[in-house]
Amino acid sequence: MQTTQPATQPYDDEIGLLELWQILVKRKALIMACCVLCLAGGAAFEFLKAPTYEASVKLRIDHVKGESALRRPVADPARGAASVADESHSTGEEDGCG
Repeated sequence: MQTTQPATQPYDDEIGLLELWQILVKRKALIMACCVLCLAGGAAFEFLKAPTYEASVKLRIDHVKGESALRRPVADPARGAASVADESHSTGEEDGCG
C-alpha cells in the first residue's frame, strides 16, 4: 500500500508593488492621522518647553599708541606684577585704562 502525496506548490511569500499601494491607499486615513498627531506633538513640545538662553561675547583688545601689544613688558612671576607697573611708569606710558 503505497500512499501518494499530492503535489505541493511552492509558497509564494513575495508581495507586489500593486498590493503595497492598495494597502497604503486603504490605510491612508490612519497614516495621515499619525502624521498630524506627531506634528502636533512636536509643535506642542517646542512651544511649551522652557526657553534656553544663549549669550556671546566679543573681546576687543586695544593697542597703546606707539607700541605694539606684543612688545609690552610681561609680568615676571618671580618679581611680581608691580615690576611691570614700575617699568611702564618709568617710561612715561599710561596703563591703558580709560
